Amino acid sequence: MLCLMRELVVIGVGELGKLLGAGALRSGLRVTPITRKMRASEVLKQVAARTPILVSVGENALPELLEALPEGHRENVILLQNELFPSTYRTHGISPSVLIPWLLQKARMPTIVARPTPIYGPRAALIAEIFDALSLPHERLTTDAELRQALVDKYAFILTINALGLSTDRTLGMWLQEDPAQVWDICDEVTHLGEALAEASIDPARSQIATQEAMIALSHVPARGRSARERVERALSHAARLGFDLPALTRLARSH
Repeated sequence: MLCLMRELVVIGVGELGKLLGAGALRSGLRVTPITRKMRASEVLKQVAARTPILVSVGENALPELLEALPEGHRENVILLQNELFPSTYRTHGISPSVLIPWLLQKARMPTIVARPTPIYGPRAALIAEIFDALSLPHERLTTDAELRQALVDKYAFILTINALGLSTDRTLGMWLQEDPAQVWDICDEVTHLGEALAEASIDPARSQIATQEAMIALSHVPARGRSARERVERALSHAARLGFDLPALTRLARSH
């Protein structure tokens, strides 16, 4: 009997893209990487329909990429971004699978798990298989409401630590010990902004718990990130558009 090789396309071969591509190889999939120097839409013309496509590019590159996806591949997308909301992909007529990474992966460093990674959508079983191959914890989401909560949880965390990183070059553990009031002022503001961006009612306490758990797990990691200023300015732009007042975030961003 002929056994067809299962396949996965990975668009964006950064640290997480490489990690999950390696997990797919361990699971017996044939992996086709697409780097930023390649035109994804042209490569995908040579890929069989229904092949799952893991999109691991930055938030700024995502809209253009989704817009350029060939019609036969738009239902097979798996998204992996830190700032992701349904409006981002709904605009392009895409109903993706989603994984919300709570992993820190740096070059030549071991993978650090902050929390189990939520996974959702028709390709959730494949994502779970890849995570199992890497011995990484994950949790399956089954409803749209759970997905939106999980998206806000990650948004609250990533915006909180990026904003704090603009202020003082402390580790996440130091922030929790030395200035918890500012941590939770920022977290509260960006959680409510995330709720508005998710267009759903969420439990803000859950987002704060997720942020605290991740900050403890990554306590030795500096808050400052390469995209911190860009993320914070984007959040302030969203707030202005939606009529949100974010005094703590605005004060911190404008003073540094």
